[in-house]
Amino acid sequence: MTELLERDLTASWREQALCLNEDPAIFWIDAESGDNALVREKKAAAAKQVCEACPVKTDCLLYGLLGAKDDHWSILGGTTHRERRAIRRQIGWT
Repeated sequence: MTELLERDLTASWREQALCLNEDPAIFWIDAESGDNALVREKKAAAAKQVCEACPVKTDCLLYGLLGAKDDHWSILGGTTHRERRAIRRQIGWT
């Protein structure tokens, strides 16, 4: 597991991420931004659509699960913070 985290934190995979060509705002779902729930849901759906076609989606999800546990606002690897928290629980990474 440590090896995976070290590989992930070098972040060379990020250079291949499709989100580099997108507006970063759609990947930031901040409940304190003043956006209502519908706007946040639309932003999350748009971000997840980009993630679906991304060649490094798995690396990004791994980063979200291991390296960004305290990130409560970003879409990472096609998942929200709540979805990542549920995955961590399912696999015993709480």
